[in-house]
Amino acid sequence: MFLTACEVDGTPIPCDQLTFRLQSGSATVTPARFKESEKKQGLVVPEEFRALKNFQVSIDTGSGGFVLANVDIAFLKGQWHVGVDHAPFKDETPIYNAPAALRCVGYIVFEWGEPEVVVSTPCQ
Repeated sequence: MFLTACEVDGTPIPCDQLTFRLQSGSATVTPARFKESEKKQGLVVPEEFRALKNFQVSIDTGSGGFVLANVDIAFLKGQWHVGVDHAPFKDETPIYNAPAALRCVGYIVFEWGEPEVVVSTPCQ
């Protein structure tokens, strides 16, 4: 799985500053990282996760963390743009029609198809 961009509040940050955890059932892993260059980096997904139907991913940015549950296993083969944004939400981030009470949101843009799939959730 490739990481194409990581950001906090619309500002790019090094993806190695984020912590990723994958979980399915009782199995929880922190995937190994690879980085050949800033443009070619990502996570090595363990074999046991590749045979599953879905998984949960927890992401901590240091400026907010979030959990996405029931992510389809097909998304592990693609490219991810990951971020956290705090209110007021920046124009550069893919957060639209957010409730007024929402103060922090985490998101992943799955960039492996057209149109891209954006998922978001409130963060801590």
